[in-house]
Amino acid sequence: MELIFLEYTEVSIKTTTLGAEALCARLDMLDVGGYAIYDKNDFKAYEGTPANWDYIDEDQFEKMPDYVLVKTYVAANENASEKTQIIHDMVEWFKHNDLGIDMGTLEVTLKQVADSDWENEWKKYYKPLPVGSRLLIVPCWEDTGAPEPDRIKIIIDPGMAFGSGTHETTFMCMELLEEYVKPGDSVFDVGCGTGILAVTAVKLGAHSALALDRDDFAIETALTNAGINGVSGQIEIRKNDLLNDIGGQADLIVANIIADVIIDFASDAFRHLKEGGIFIASGIIKQRAEDVQSAICSAGFKIAQIRYKGEWAAVAAMKIG
Repeated sequence: MELIFLEYTEVSIKTTTLGAEALCARLDMLDVGGYAIYDKNDFKAYEGTPANWDYIDEDQFEKMPDYVLVKTYVAANENASEKTQIIHDMVEWFKHNDLGIDMGTLEVTLKQVADSDWENEWKKYYKPLPVGSRLLIVPCWEDTGAPEPDRIKIIIDPGMAFGSGTHETTFMCMELLEEYVKPGDSVFDVGCGTGILAVTAVKLGAHSALALDRDDFAIETALTNAGINGVSGQIEIRKNDLLNDIGGQADLIVANIIADVIIDFASDAFRHLKEGGIFIASGIIKQRAEDVQSAICSAGFKIAQIRYKGEWAAVAAMKIG
């Protein structure tokens, strides 16, 4: 049988680390499809150089450009021209509106690719990565099937939801989950992306997790990751905008999104947490950390701790009173 690959237009935008977060937040709002971030800085975790850890091959690291690329893919169908124009208009908006951050050149290039190209090209960069004291992120193509004796293995197929955030924000969320998840907890993962945080919570002992995202690619990827980790029965994955129309309360809510969204729904998170529950929020540019803390405190939370890695912050807060 002859394999048939769909054709896509790959839209690449040159930007910066902070610029990528702003662009991807707007792409989420526009709902034009999934995206990926190619950022050399994502691999400078903890020790600061790839020589100190095994997440990326050092030769591949040296070949990565110093600028950041945000890539999104538009399928060749009747809506292709419209979606490409929406992305172009978005970039023009950023060029003419000062957000107070360096957005880079915002140069846009288009290339026709088959799905077999973009789905596999980036895999060469990623290797198993230890997180915290008990966790190990394992790309699905690196999984041997053997258990890890000293760490909990979180198997991930990033799919098109991989670039929903920088790795430092995900690492901090996972570290905080390791600290705060208790056996039997119920967890809401808001803006779940790949589902890595919901999977992590369950593997750390949570009884159940509700994973929410507004992006179809994210929902599909999260379903896949729940399956390959053997936790599908404990994770409900639902297309939803934040916590809108969600009933019930959780023991823990985690949201790895962006500062403005966290500020807007902090009160909603408070209502959806049980007394003594924990709210973990990340995806916060360091310069906005105080704004987020203020909003979380105004919603009724007590700040438990704040963590920083590179340009990013994560907050853990408790519902008291």
